[in-house]
Amino acid sequence: MRRWLKIILGFVLLIIGIIGLFTPVLQGILTILAGLSVLSTEFEWAGRLHKKVLDIINRVKEKIKRRRESKP
Repeated sequence: MRRWLKIILGFVLLIIGIIGLFTPVLQGILTILAGLSVLSTEFEWAGRLHKKVLDIINRVKEKIKRRRESKP
């Protein structure tokens, strides 16, 4: 029963996160990450996807940091 609740919660967060990408009220990326984090405890694919999303976010942060440092 507890496993199913985690799976349902993870997918609900994932769906809300996807909706949040298109609405100004919700934080889509954060909610997607939360959903993937919950799902990664039950599914291997969710853990891999969670890691890929975090890697992309870190790369974008580094690019922004480099651009700020290079501006006079």
